[in-house]
Amino acid sequence: MKKINIFGVIIIVILVAWGVLSHGFKENPLNPFYPFIIQDKTISENLKDGTINIKYPVTKSTVLNEAINSFITTQEKNFKDNISGLSDVSSATGSLDISYKSYLSDRTASFNFDVNSDTGGAHGNLNTITFNYDRILDKILTIKDIFIDQPDYLVQLSNLVKPLIQNELAKSQFQDDTWLEEGAGAKEENYQQFVFTKDGLTFFFDPYQVAPYAAGSQDITLPYQSISSLLRP
Repeated sequence: MKKINIFGVIIIVILVAWGVLSHGFKENPLNPFYPFIIQDKTISENLKDGTINIKYPVTKSTVLNEAINSFITTQEKNFKDNISGLSDVSSATGSLDISYKSYLSDRTASFNFDVNSDTGGAHGNLNTITFNYDRILDKILTIKDIFIDQPDYLVQLSNLVKPLIQNELAKSQFQDDTWLEEGAGAKEENYQQFVFTKDGLTFFFDPYQVAPYAAGSQDITLPYQSISSLLRP
């Protein structure tokens, strides 16, 4: 009888332990044992008219994966369309290189993709495309989702960003107030590319957006405390 009881106790302990471990290690985006980024995928192609090298993440979110996959597919297709026949009329070939950086927190997952595309023009094009994902709501975030719904939030945001860009451009003597106002003024389309970082909210401005191409791309980080009155709770 004692052997049966001991055996029964052992079985119960094993079942309880298994239940605890299986719960602790279940696939949960917030579980530190299971990283949010599952793996990196790469695309490498040597075409007649150019080359393609792409690196992008596969995450634990179907919603985010679908958005990223759609973006990658579109970039690849547009590039192939743009370089079609290039080698027939020029000795140059095109190239498409896409890489990414990730910024992960308990609440958000942000990704900025650097898209470097050369389709045979005078120079290549460098663009930054970002994705921001709410890990609690399972939702892609836009600029409207993170700032309070008041008419002048873009004005306040622009007033914070423009002086910082001016300071950066002044170092390279590429400052142009008209260009800056057009590219960083209080318009929603100017603030579409951003990521959440440990230091604050970082906004990206492509070449030609706030200054000439030679000035390169610009990125500005606003500490969270400086925009706390504008952010949604």
